Amino acid sequence: MSIEISPTDTSTFSETSTSEFAWRQSFHLLALTELNIGTPNLAVVLAPHPADESLGLGGTMSALLSKGATVIVVTATNGPNSRHGDLSFARNGTSARRRKGTRAAINALGEKQRGNVLNVQLHLPFDNLAGVETELEEHVSRFLGPNDICFSTWELDGHPDREAAGRAARRASLDTGARHFQFPIDLWSWGSIDDPTLPWRDAHRVSLEADDLARKNRAINCYELANDDCECSEAMSANVLAHFQRSFEVIFA
Repeated sequence: MSIEISPTDTSTFSETSTSEFAWRQSFHLLALTELNIGTPNLAVVLAPHPADESLGLGGTMSALLSKGATVIVVTATNGPNSRHGDLSFARNGTSARRRKGTRAAINALGEKQRGNVLNVQLHLPFDNLAGVETELEEHVSRFLGPNDICFSTWELDGHPDREAAGRAARRASLDTGARHFQFPIDLWSWGSIDDPTLPWRDAHRVSLEADDLARKNRAINCYELANDDCECSEAMSANVLAHFQRSFEVIFA
């Protein structure tokens, strides 16, 4: 299976990246403590690119939905080539396919669940979320209250959009009193299992039930775009996809 991703550059998800087999030997990963998120009434997930929410947090979202929580997924951009003014992106149907994939993934996570899941698509410029960071923060703040949870990509993850989303979500959470958690995407490819500078003391695991992992995998499958003609998209190999098929997800708290 290949799915569309939004790499920092063409080497981000290369075959020379840290393998999942190597990560499984990491003491830091093995020593992660379980994170008790609780059961909020509302969880807001800020995903800078399509598929980010399912890859990094799909299982946790499914678990929250099974408990009756409402989950709002805010998708900031439409992925590669969705820069402002790129008319070919709309003409060749890429934009519509990505929106369809996001809706299908969200529906897969929420199917036959007690809670409700909604998707808000902002259509902000790919690779330039840092330039509209204040606007992004304002969008997220509108949904949050002091009893809610906000999830976002990690603000040190390596991709400028994912880092901007992390910063914007952190500020929105501070402004509204919501709890904020971050999840990594690119880290699993560029990171080293022995890197002492990574903030492992802030990292926790959320263990996934079999049903939640199955829903996550179905959601990821919704993003298969084998015929996508976007020049800067890249197929995700099975080796890289393995990072997101673990029986747990890693969250920075």
